[in-house]
Amino acid sequence: AVAPARAADEAKPTPTELNARVYPGVQLIQVDFEAQLTVPEPVLDQKAFNRLLDRLTRQILTGTVDYTEKALLQAMVDEIEKEPLTYLKPTKVLSRADGRLTGVGTGWVVTPDGYVVTAAHDVSPDAAELRAEFAATGLDEFNTRAAQDLAVSNQTNAVKFTASEIRQLTKAVAVFNAKYLKVGKITKNVSAEIGVAVAGFGKGRKGKPAEVISVGKPYPGKDVAILKLEGESN
Repeated sequence: AVAPARAADEAKPTPTELNARVYPGVQLIQVDFEAQLTVPEPVLDQKAFNRLLDRLTRQILTGTVDYTEKALLQAMVDEIEKEPLTYLKPTKVLSRADGRLTGVGTGWVVTPDGYVVTAAHDVSPDAAELRAEFAATGLDEFNTRAAQDLAVSNQTNAVKFTASEIRQLTKAVAVFNAKYLKVGKITKNVSAEIGVAVAGFGKGRKGKPAEVISVGKPYPGKDVAILKLEGESN
């Protein structure tokens, strides 16, 4: 016979209730990364661009592309978005900015004096992964400005880039910047966000510095790190 479900089994605790039960045995671990980001300013590769113009001219003659300046401009933007590394090349003019990333993970307190176990990939992610994250989140201003500069330097009084075409150029520049991005020395600060389940929310949020005592290799390695919270007990 199947035993009837008990009321206690049916009443599942909410995430807030679970957090209250396990705190302070389980902590949110926050890691802040900082590095200087450097990218070269892009310009059109004139040789590649001339080859593109020759091809588009042949397409105009065969009727594949409409014989208007506006249609020609759109066709050029489409090709640059499709193959940005073919049509954009780096200059010696560099742009720099301070990049910042924040990652969070779960930490389990394993001793009364503040030793914490967490995942290695949270506190020591792969360098290539960090670089990709900096490229994805730290270059928006560069991407937008460079795309606008390209548009201004290549438009005429008769034909100007539309907002949609500038967005296409921005996507192309983002690929270019991800390719040529240089990330300086990366610094990191690790802390346990005492008294909150999600970074940035909840009352009494307090970042407690944590020292990384030992760290393994991210998965599929031994994806474990040991932290120490100073001055904590029980």
